[in-house]
Amino acid sequence: MVLLLLVDSIIALALYIVLKPANKKLALLTAVLRLLYAGLLAIGLFCLVFQIIDVYGYASIKIFGYIFFALHLLALGYSVFKSRYIPKSLGILLMVASFTYIVFFVELNLPKTLEVIIMSTMAIAELSLSIWLIVKRKSLPK
Repeated sequence: MVLLLLVDSIIALALYIVLKPANKKLALLTAVLRLLYAGLLAIGLFCLVFQIIDVYGYASIKIFGYIFFALHLLALGYSVFKSRYIPKSLGILLMVASFTYIVFFVELNLPKTLEVIIMSTMAIAELSLSIWLIVKRKSLPK
């Protein structure tokens, strides 16, 4: 639980630093939404472990957390799209992924094939940005 909050806090700070040169307010919004997601999940896990809520209560908290995560991806995608130093295609992919998170967690009882496509979109978007940032880390603006 603490590890989740710590890792997501580090990611939020790192993304803020990377995106700040493009738009400081959008970078801050992206970081705050990521921290809200992590915080909600940590609170939910804490409450579940100490039996303050049941599994159904945790599921509700988790859904709200994922809404913040989807909004984080939307803000992240828009920030990436507006930046002049990260490919716009990654921004578009992240914005699409934000909507796939929303569709996926609404539980529309979609066919399994479509669920796999949606999950793949999420994974490809997030991994693509991560890999691009690792490869280009030395050429990012200071």
